[in-house]
Amino acid sequence: MRSGITSIPSEKQLAKVYTKLLHPGTQSPSPNELITYANWTRFDPRLAEIWVASVSRGWPEIHPMEINRAALASPWPATLGVLLEFTRSLVETDSQLRDSFRHWRALAVQGIPPAKSELYFLGLRALGSDASREDAALSTTEYDHWGYLGRENLLAKKGTSRLSKDKRKTILAQFARDRKRVKTSDYWNAVGRCITRRQAEREIKESGYFRPHGNTSSRYWISKKRIGSRQIQESK
Repeated sequence: MRSGITSIPSEKQLAKVYTKLLHPGTQSPSPNELITYANWTRFDPRLAEIWVASVSRGWPEIHPMEINRAALASPWPATLGVLLEFTRSLVETDSQLRDSFRHWRALAVQGIPPAKSELYFLGLRALGSDASREDAALSTTEYDHWGYLGRENLLAKKGTSRLSKDKRKTILAQFARDRKRVKTSDYWNAVGRCITRRQAEREIKESGYFRPHGNTSSRYWISKKRIGSRQIQESK
């Protein structure tokens, strides 16, 4: 895999790309341009969000093998995989497009190797900070699948990202360690509402860390005992 890009896009460059993706006019971005922008998303979550929204609308006009070749020749090919995971969440809400997009996406990402367990966004968090550690510990499925670590939702409030069951268990273990009392909504929001509220309540109950208090409308959960970090690791 090639090394990273040699320069970070400027604010002026990013502003032009925003406009080009949001208002393509008569000439849509070429596959090479889309891959350049895909690589640039590592520096700018807003660009990533716009890229996903744009491609979710325009993918039928993009030749999948051309964007595949461009990605494989780029510094960070797996960025395409991550972005198309989010794109899939938008496109597949239309059942008539679901199968077509799956075939298109399979060609677009064919042969692309995953990254090597690195943070997707560069410069977004301070290295070694609590936020960067949470990015790694609570990385969502869209990033994990392509060897990246991240938890930014790129769906522009139109959907939820995916968090694995093991990582949801980690959040519950952390709650049990750090909090005496938890509301269902606390956990539901912590997992990005990637499951239903009813499932969130069921997972709290089944975790074994909490006991319920109050009736259905005002229920909250009390930690049965404070647990240590070693037990949290064992719960993953």
